[in-house]
Amino acid sequence: MADGRGALGGSGGTSAGGDLLHGGFSSFDAASFFAQQQQQQDELRAQQGQQLQAVADMLLPSSSDEDSEGDGSSASEAGGEEALTRGRQRSKKRRRGEAGSSAERSSKRRHGSKGSKEERRRRKEKEREKEKKQRRQQRERERDQQVLLERQTGAGQRAPQVKSWAGSAAAGSQEPYYYDTRGDPANLAFGGLYRMDIALYRRHDPTGFAARLGARRRGPASYGVRYLSTEADGHAQHDRAARYFGPTRQRLERSARLKRWRRSRQPLAAPGSGGGGGDAALLGWRRPPAPTQQAAQGHAHPPRMQLPSPGFLPLKVEEDASPPAGLAGPRAAQQAGQAPGPQQRQFPTVSAAEELAAEQAAAAQRDGETSEEMLLRRTKEYNLASRERPYDIQLWLEFARFQDEAARLRPTRRGGERAVAEKKLSILEKALSLHPGSDELLLALLSTAEAVCDDAELERRWRAVLERHSGSPRLWRAYLQFRRTSFSGFRASEVAAAHDDAFAALHREHQRRATQGAPHAVLAALECEAVAAALEGCLLRLAAGATERGLAVALVLLEFNFFAPEGWPEDALEAMFEEFWRSGAPMVGQPGAAGWAAWMAGGPAGSAAAAAAEGSKRRRERERQDAEAAEAQQAQPGQAGDWSGWEELAPAVRARFGHALDPGGDAAADEQQEGSDGQEDDEEQEAEETDEQLLERLGLSLEAALDEASEAPLTPPLLDAWLAAERQRQAAQWAPRRAEAAVREQAEEEDEEAAALRTVAWRHVRRLLWRFESSPARQQLLAGCLLLLLGAPLPGALPSNSPVAAATSGDPDELWRAAALAGCHPAGSGSGGCLSSAAGPWAAELLARGDWGWLVGAGGAPAEPRTLRQQPWYRADPSRQAMLEHLLAALVRGPCRQDALVAAALVAVAAEGGSGGASKPLDHARTLAKQLLAEQRSNLLLWQAYAQLELAAGNAKAARKVYQTCFATVGAPAGLAAASAAAPLVLGAARLELQQGSPAGPGAAPPALPSPVDAAPSGGGDGGLLPTAVAAASDAAAAAAARQLAWLGSGGAVALPAGGGGLAAVAPLQDEVVAAKRGFQDHLLAVVQQQQQRAAAGAAAGPAQASAGLSAGVRGLIAAAAAFELVLGRLRGSLAAGVKAALVIYDQVLAVLLPDQAGGPQAGAAELADAQLELLSWQRCALAADAARRAVPGAPPAAAREALLRMLRRFPGSPPLLQLLVAHEMAGHTLTQLRRELGGLLEVAPSPQVWLAMLAVEVGSRSPSTAIAATLERAVSHPSGRACPLLWRCFLRFEAHRGRHEAVRRLFLRAIGACPWSKAIWCDGLALLNGTVPPKELSEYLEVMKDKDLVMRTDVFEVALAQLEGGAALNAH
Repeated sequence: MADGRGALGGSGGTSAGGDLLHGGFSSFDAASFFAQQQQQQDELRAQQGQQLQAVADMLLPSSSDEDSEGDGSSASEAGGEEALTRGRQRSKKRRRGEAGSSAERSSKRRHGSKGSKEERRRRKEKEREKEKKQRRQQRERERDQQVLLERQTGAGQRAPQVKSWAGSAAAGSQEPYYYDTRGDPANLAFGGLYRMDIALYRRHDPTGFAARLGARRRGPASYGVRYLSTEADGHAQHDRAARYFGPTRQRLERSARLKRWRRSRQPLAAPGSGGGGGDAALLGWRRPPAPTQQAAQGHAHPPRMQLPSPGFLPLKVEEDASPPAGLAGPRAAQQAGQAPGPQQRQFPTVSAAEELAAEQAAAAQRDGETSEEMLLRRTKEYNLASRERPYDIQLWLEFARFQDEAARLRPTRRGGERAVAEKKLSILEKALSLHPGSDELLLALLSTAEAVCDDAELERRWRAVLERHSGSPRLWRAYLQFRRTSFSGFRASEVAAAHDDAFAALHREHQRRATQGAPHAVLAALECEAVAAALEGCLLRLAAGATERGLAVALVLLEFNFFAPEGWPEDALEAMFEEFWRSGAPMVGQPGAAGWAAWMAGGPAGSAAAAAAEGSKRRRERERQDAEAAEAQQAQPGQAGDWSGWEELAPAVRARFGHALDPGGDAAADEQQEGSDGQEDDEEQEAEETDEQLLERLGLSLEAALDEASEAPLTPPLLDAWLAAERQRQAAQWAPRRAEAAVREQAEEEDEEAAALRTVAWRHVRRLLWRFESSPARQQLLAGCLLLLLGAPLPGALPSNSPVAAATSGDPDELWRAAALAGCHPAGSGSGGCLSSAAGPWAAELLARGDWGWLVGAGGAPAEPRTLRQQPWYRADPSRQAMLEHLLAALVRGPCRQDALVAAALVAVAAEGGSGGASKPLDHARTLAKQLLAEQRSNLLLWQAYAQLELAAGNAKAARKVYQTCFATVGAPAGLAAASAAAPLVLGAARLELQQGSPAGPGAAPPALPSPVDAAPSGGGDGGLLPTAVAAASDAAAAAAARQLAWLGSGGAVALPAGGGGLAAVAPLQDEVVAAKRGFQDHLLAVVQQQQQRAAAGAAAGPAQASAGLSAGVRGLIAAAAAFELVLGRLRGSLAAGVKAALVIYDQVLAVLLPDQAGGPQAGAAELADAQLELLSWQRCALAADAARRAVPGAPPAAAREALLRMLRRFPGSPPLLQLLVAHEMAGHTLTQLRRELGGLLEVAPSPQVWLAMLAVEVGSRSPSTAIAATLERAVSHPSGRACPLLWRCFLRFEAHRGRHEAVRRLFLRAIGACPWSKAIWCDGLALLNGTVPPKELSEYLEVMKDKDLVMRTDVFEVALAQLEGGAALNAH
């Protein structure tokens, strides 16, 4: 530490704090320095004494000692007399005062006790104030004494240590500075720095504002600094009386009268004006240049603060800062102390109002402004700007948001929120008068109205808005979210109908815009929004328990879009589909279903057209009759409920009993029939004994038993039995029944209520008939129905940034999906392995760490307690699995012949089916694959799926034989199309060779088939190769894989390995390597050129071409080119060079395929919503992360992290990318950085997927339970996770796992208030609270479930009767 106190205004000392501040500089010899200081002080005192003596000699006359003594004695005598006189005067005054006080007391007694009480009160107050003052003075004296003692003690402790610091050489030298490389041992002894050695920092106050404030509040002393006496070691210490974090400063900062400088936006001005506030010049910032027109158009929402937010606040004011706003012209020059120049003299003279405004602005800049002054100024600016720019929508929205800021600055008052909301409503209504069609203003208005309107009024306003703007997807999305989360007005059936209304409204808007000639991109966007609305409604029905109607809607959408006959107009298709629905023919997914088109092709085309026309006529006539009947019913409300006689009852009786009643028949015949029926009934009564007679004979009473069962409380065993029965029936009752078929089967149905739940009428699905034309809408519909609704193993089929994924991200409530998104399935479980097994085994192990028992049971089984929707939909019952298998087989045979994911999903589902051993399901899947291959011999995707099935079964030889057969069938892959088709096969064969050539050999665990819990394709052959697998393979296996990849790149010029690979494989020669590289380069250039041409064509190329994305074959070809470089580097002995070359290939292709997002996060959303692009990005990041895990030179972890974050900015909700980021950072033990990165993603694009990734971080790192609970609390409190049933279910089970039952009850009430449609949350809460809350409360929860129209298939009364009958098992209808 250098001499004295240092350059930071801190205290001196010899502690390690000085070493930290002046590290690397020389330090001083404390002993010699103190001696020099003491000598200088002694010399200074002696010199001052001599000077004072000389001055005294000059001023005082000389005298003898006797005179001096006489003068002193006389002076002392005079002083004694004066003191005696003053004492006598004080005694006289005291006596007079006592006399006066006695007289006063007697007068007060005469005038009453009122004055005495007042006097006593005043006296007590004075005494209290005096005592407070004395205590305060005593505390100050004690504190000063303590500080003095501490300084003396510290000086005494530090003085002996100087020799140990300086050493013998430094102690003997005369230099006051030396190097100190050892710390202060007192820091270890006392656990920290000496408190007076800590530097005291002061506020930077260039204009003297803080000093003037301190002078006004504290007197003439310096701002916040109190000087103390010099220490014993000669160091003057400055102590701050009140630190910035003290309560005094906090109260001052919260004061409304405090003037302060605010780092706010520039004053509102026209876009072309250069006016601005002086805050930037004051804080030393440079204002950013004005945004260009392209940048202004690219940002829909300009940044809230136009001034930059620097990483530090510079302490020096810029000299070239421009004058503040409002100080322009001669007056500014005069204030700056300069004469106005020629340019300034040309300005027109300013008015008095402008001068006053300029002076106020200058005063605000110099002295700051209070909160009230700032609010008045900003309100004035907004009013002026709104008058100058009334058509700026963002200005009106900012003006409305400013009211919330103003409310936070003002004192809190009762009813303040309502007043602020009314003010915001008035502003937004004024803006809507100028912009009546703005969705942003309407959403802001309706959101603000929630604070002043009840649910009924808000519903009326929403309806009024949607009647005028029925074609806006944003408004419909916000309205549906409002209906779902409004607990008081929620009814499951009504909200589901609202989703159908939104679908129909978007269909009408699509037709209107298509008639007007709207661009194809606009029509495709509308179709995607309609798909999202329909799937969201299906998910709501499934979550509410109405499985039949939700599944019927999904099947109708698939049937009408993928199995419709070609060449028919839309009106004819709707009429024909109605006939198909009413015919009762099996739909897709049902046994014996051949598809709607095949059913229509069964008859002649002429009869089909005639039936369609006739059906259309009947439909229009029926609609007209329904409208007339509705009008008549409204006109005569009193007759609406009258019974119309036997004619209405006869069809029901005929359907029930097989005959009809004839009211007009022969009376004699009726009497005779009645007589014969009476005789038969008497005989039956004599022959059979009723239940009542049996109970009476046994001594039991049926009525008493029923009353006892109805009044029995909901005991824990009864509730457990009810939950088990409800779960069983929910899994078994899923197949929808069409109304006409249900009438014919009604005689077989015993429970009419259950039959009504399972019956789906035509009116429930008629509004969902829309055949989509754009490719993205059809792909998202297929992936949404199979993946989101049915839980099919289609990893990576749905783009994470598509409208469907964005709309349905928070809707699913299956617990298996939470485990899938978090990646916590244990490897080798029945779920197919860990989510990120395709990224390497290390990622699977890292993600599965931690205690996940509260979410996933042993072996991947559902965790306890067993409730609803804990596993994929098709795994809940064997009949569901058979239905999904039939549906996937129909898709593979029909419209999805070239879809590798659908083919792999079919084989995976078939391998899971069956019973009676582990080999039987595989045999069933093998038989199904052979049947499909017999029908489609040239379908390479089926061959690939069959090879993966054999490899998963452990038959490597059979899988190699399948690949050889495919290569012989394909021939030479010349051209981009042939190479793209063969690329997945070649990658699969290369992966097989590398796996068989690893040290583990054939005994290694075979790759698993696709599973619903997979985030990215792991079992397919187009997933690319990783450095771990390449490095672990033998040279012969690497040579065989290289030859197969070279055969693909060279177009068949390089020969395949003899015998399909193995030990006889020879590495490709140099000429063959060059040919393969040249071929891959040509293929990639062709892909890039096609993408560039597609981007240049844009929406004008039509919906099919403009929306066509990257195909799975092209993605496999890019992965094959990168894999060839990787394997080639392995053969040449430089795996790092191969990794580097593979990464370069990925980067060059992705730079062209992914559009630039400089215009904002929403730019290019239609192009980015591509599942293959997302999977290609994941492959590139997985390669970099695996190389970093193996510490490959040239692939550091920072590069992998940067690539992951770059891709997550484009796909923020991608589960495979999020899981890879979590595994990569956990492998590097950089958890703090990982939390910061995920927090940044939540600020940019919050989603439930990111919250589940944060949960995986906390559980995987084995954080305390409080940290995990805090993460879940943040998730369910955030707007992005508040309406997600999945997060609530995880939170409920985790709190129950901790044993906090009261917290479970509070969470349950919050969960049903936020997600009332989720039947799984209700059942989870009942199961977790069973036995901890009163039975009456649980019964009330069941009643509320019925009020919300949640489908309950089992009655508690029925379960109670079953227990009374001896615990007989309930019959699942």
